[in-house]
Amino acid sequence: MAARGQAFFERLAEQVVIGDGAMGSRLYELGMSLGGSSDALNLARPDLVRQVHEEYLAAGAQLLETNTFSANSVRLAAFGLAEQVAAINRKGVELAKAAAGDRAFVSGAVGPLPALAAGDNLAPLTEQQARAAFRQQISLLAEAGVDVIQLETFTDLDQLRWALQEARACCDLPVIAQMTLPDGRHAPDGHDAHEALQSLRDQGADVVGTNCGHGVSRVLRAVEYLAARTDAPLSAYPNAGMPEQVDGRLLYLTTPAYVAEAAARMADCGANLIGGCCGTTAAHIAAIAQRLGQRKPARRAARIEVKPAPQQVTAVAAPPTPPDFLEHRKDRIPVLVELDPPKTTDMAKLLESAAAVKEAGADAVTLGDSPLAQLRMCGFTAGAAVMQQVGIPVICHLSCRDRNLIGTQGLLLGAHVQGIRNVLALTGDPAKVGNHPDAASVYDLNSFSLIEMIVRLNQGVNAAGQSIGKPTAFHVGVAFNPNKRDITPELRRLERKVERGATYALTQAVFDAATMQRACAAARHLGIPIFAGVFPLLSVNHAEFLHNEFPGITICDAVRQRMAKAAPDKQRMAEEGMAIARELIDEFSQCADGLYLIPPLNRARVAVELLHHIRRRKPSDERLNA
Repeated sequence: MAARGQAFFERLAEQVVIGDGAMGSRLYELGMSLGGSSDALNLARPDLVRQVHEEYLAAGAQLLETNTFSANSVRLAAFGLAEQVAAINRKGVELAKAAAGDRAFVSGAVGPLPALAAGDNLAPLTEQQARAAFRQQISLLAEAGVDVIQLETFTDLDQLRWALQEARACCDLPVIAQMTLPDGRHAPDGHDAHEALQSLRDQGADVVGTNCGHGVSRVLRAVEYLAARTDAPLSAYPNAGMPEQVDGRLLYLTTPAYVAEAAARMADCGANLIGGCCGTTAAHIAAIAQRLGQRKPARRAARIEVKPAPQQVTAVAAPPTPPDFLEHRKDRIPVLVELDPPKTTDMAKLLESAAAVKEAGADAVTLGDSPLAQLRMCGFTAGAAVMQQVGIPVICHLSCRDRNLIGTQGLLLGAHVQGIRNVLALTGDPAKVGNHPDAASVYDLNSFSLIEMIVRLNQGVNAAGQSIGKPTAFHVGVAFNPNKRDITPELRRLERKVERGATYALTQAVFDAATMQRACAAARHLGIPIFAGVFPLLSVNHAEFLHNEFPGITICDAVRQRMAKAAPDKQRMAEEGMAIARELIDEFSQCADGLYLIPPLNRARVAVELLHHIRRRKPSDERLNA
């Protein structure tokens, strides 16, 4: 181990070490633009970064963190800076070391990675990708001469383990491993705080602790809880309380005196390293330094015997019953009909349409979630009304575009109470393609992580690992697009969705039998019902628009030629479109488990006509499944 790393250990044993405070919020105060990369300022405005380091040094900080919290290849790629990972990290170390001199130690700050990789496909970040990003950044920081590696603000225990393992593999520096503990006693994924941090300690973390979180009191609670259960060196970096909105700005208003008093109590419990996180300033660090002085680490009280406990809330099995729209599956092919929620407050047409398709033999209706980012009434609100007033099952589409992790869970809890049991998990079209292009796309989740979250709700726990009381009982459907020349990637996506808990799939509209037959045969081993999408064409222009401009749809030459031959007569084109739809229904019924009718322009009468055709068919004409 390098001499400076050994010196850090010795200092930690001799006295409570004072860390620095927030970097990002201070850079914003100094003029950094919102939405920019704070790490990029190492190159663009090194004077500002060094100024922040010097402020904390003057306040009494004995450990300065580099301005590299998000300086990894994944996060920098979102700013188009992936090629500057090395330069940004090396400059970050240079600036911190120049400020610290021989008066303070320097830790290389490493933060968590996003759940989704950069790019338009919003693919989940793999363990291999995460490890590579951590390994690259930590190696750069170690080579540039930091004294310590500081892993902080992690909410995912697996990610923190990967980062720790990569740190241990590529350098021999001391490693600080910090998780966010929202309630002071549990990690966001439900793990007991002591068990989580002890597992990190067992894998080589030299200091374990917590930072960020929900204010000073929660971090103090965490220190009290951990100090009574472990003799490992502990770190604590609280926020300056919770932010408040003042004149349009989010400000942290907790006073330095309050933070310093809490820091003294943390030291009394046994914390070895105390600094500040979001909202803390040089004034907060100065107050902590003055309050603690040269305080020696406190002796820990007798450790509490730790009894084995489950790492998370006991899971309850998801409901075993099949979705209600599969109730008559042995007797007839199930049929779903897509209807759009209204664009206004008037639900009369939707209720009338739902009643018409129910009478014609539909087994359920599906309701979109502002498809193509066009504003419509909330599908869950509309769906509850359809269920109550029409008495037909509904499948509510759920897009990840418009709601964050909290809002999505809240919506689902309310939907469960209203009796909704069927959800179609979608990533969703970005807001910029719709009629509100200035709206922000959220995408805290994608279709894969949304499925996992719904399954956790079915097990009785939320995304933070906390009990929700009675579990939800959702059946999770997903989208499946057979219209790809190479179906292998789409099939693999469907497999991953089934692995996560999907129980049925709705395909995109398909316009030739061979494509659907190939897709159903390829997905048969997954054991979930596949509903074949049928979209009646209105005209040759309609066909050309869908083929050339509508995402995910391909219309074969033969169908487009048939529509062209019927032109320009509108009635003949519409009749030809229905004839094609009936032929596809007859073919799809032989290979798919169900049919998914998508009436154009929300015309329920088109679905009713096709339903009459379907229900006139003999059971022998269908591929019926047990």
